[in-house]
Amino acid sequence: MNQDHVLELNTITVRFGDAEILHDINLHVTHGEILGILGANGAGKSTMLRCMMGLIEPERGGVVRVFGIDLAQPQAMQLRQRIGFVPDPDGLDPRLQALRHLDELAALSGIAPHDRAEICDALELRPSDLRRRIGQLSRGTRQKVALVQGLQHRPDLIVLDEPSEGLDPFARQGLMHVLVKARQRGAGIVFSSHVLSDVETLCDRVAMLRTGHLLTVPASASTIEQQDNEWRFVWHGEVAPLLAWLAHQPIQDVTITPPTLANVFDALSKR
Repeated sequence: MNQDHVLELNTITVRFGDAEILHDINLHVTHGEILGILGANGAGKSTMLRCMMGLIEPERGGVVRVFGIDLAQPQAMQLRQRIGFVPDPDGLDPRLQALRHLDELAALSGIAPHDRAEICDALELRPSDLRRRIGQLSRGTRQKVALVQGLQHRPDLIVLDEPSEGLDPFARQGLMHVLVKARQRGAGIVFSSHVLSDVETLCDRVAMLRTGHLLTVPASASTIEQQDNEWRFVWHGEVAPLLAWLAHQPIQDVTITPPTLANVFDALSKR
């Protein structure tokens, strides 16, 4: 157990019947860190997030700790006030007025919604929207309500499942601002996304899932291409050995360009 970790997943495996959804996942998030979760549909992202919240129990031997406390222990219930969870907004009760929904969740948590007004302003969620029933709101506006309910109580651990889904560009920028501010005050943040640009801009680290497994980057050169007298390839690993080898080759010029997250995701997805 590391005191700097707000969240730890140790040897997490989840099976539904005969299907293994997550396989031996080891992961951690520290104070003031944003971790992005990437993967194709069905890779196990939502299952992993629900494990982080204690909504799904891992196989025997797997442990999820939040602020150093095993979520399987009774004392973990006291942690709920310090966690913010933003699931798919389709789970919101369509019959409730949006403002009443937010007020009821604040009452259940026992913490005043300190940041509600600021988050509503950042997401451009208007008072007139909050007076309407959730079922009458657009998909993007329901997403804003879900974000407010998960963030309004200023949590120390924030877990978000596809948080920018359905948001317009202005609301997406507002969300980025809110998450950066939460990181600056020391919150640990985990979010899954299909928007690679959001992850690349915001995240300190990225975990990539494929069929329930965490992917690692191979330490070798790959995708070598030749065109006339020019060679291009992707190098995974330390740059120093590569430069030492290139120094003894008949080369006129070398250009090294950092790969984008899209490059890495594409390479790992094809492994």
